[in-house]
Amino acid sequence: MDKKWWKQYARAILPPAVLTVGLAMCLRAFGHGQGPGVRLALVAALMASYAWLGWTEYRQILRRDELRRRLEMEAMMLAFIASVGIILALFFLHAFKLVQARPDMALLVQFGCYLAAQLLVRFRYRYWAP
Repeated sequence: MDKKWWKQYARAILPPAVLTVGLAMCLRAFGHGQGPGVRLALVAALMASYAWLGWTEYRQILRRDELRRRLEMEAMMLAFIASVGIILALFFLHAFKLVQARPDMALLVQFGCYLAAQLLVRFRYRYWAP
């Protein structure tokens, strides 16, 4: 395991990840009692921090070797396809009042799909190094 890479990754990814989670928690806790301007500003800040997080992750993937890049990109694509499909199905099931779905379930669906896709890709290529 490459400890230097993990330290560099943690240094790069922690600031946008903490900011994104913190803004999401602030929006969830305090957003309902605020005016539309404040809520819009919080959502805009959340989306900006999410874009920063995505860009940081993208840069970290590009620094990896070709095999690790391929594994990560394949897992991300599978997770994207699965999570968007599940979230879309939940949206319509909720719209037709067939299930009661909360918006915060989307994060759990995305995270679960990403973990499942990572495992699927790693089993497929029999590759377990970080």
